[in-house]
Amino acid sequence: MSTDRDEAHDSTTRRSGVVDRSIEQRWTKKLAKPFCAISSYFLEHYAELTPHPGAKGLTSTEAMLIVQLMDFKWDERAPYPTVKTLATRLGISTRQTRATVQRLESLGYLRRDPFLNGGPNRYYLDGLFRALENMKDAELDAQAAKVVIGDEAMVTDAVQVELTSSDEPPPDDDDTADEPPPDDEITTLLTTGTTVPPSIARAA
Repeated sequence: MSTDRDEAHDSTTRRSGVVDRSIEQRWTKKLAKPFCAISSYFLEHYAELTPHPGAKGLTSTEAMLIVQLMDFKWDERAPYPTVKTLATRLGISTRQTRATVQRLESLGYLRRDPFLNGGPNRYYLDGLFRALENMKDAELDAQAAKVVIGDEAMVTDAVQVELTSSDEPPPDDDDTADEPPPDDEITTLLTTGTTVPPSIARAA
């Protein structure tokens, strides 16, 4: 339900032209903290992420396990939640959680490093990050290739137009070469006794 505060905020935003993109505005003030940062590219493409042609993309459970791991990753260091914690959050058994972790390991997206003193595993997601970056680079390369092909097609069309134009015969600048001389010129030739060429005599 919209409140007076919401309406006042919307009115201020429209007047100032400034859009508030804070977490509080996306969720609510109460839900803004703590907050988990997730790449939109991952959310958009996890189902397409395959280690090799013919392989299946990540399932929703596998993707959600990665999201749960990222919720424990507060900086560059690897997260280390327990399997039990992950299972509780995912709403599945610890056995299913371990199987999900193992599949992510087999795909090369996840690597476990056990604590020396028997504590929970550290989970490294470097393989996942590299795979996503490679996918994004491939998309950018494909887009750039389309632009180049489009530019080349435009150049080819322009060259074809130029060649077509150059094939047209040049205009005849001597259009009057075969026209008969004017009457006054014929009269001059006849009165002076000059031999009149047959072509001129016929014209006369």
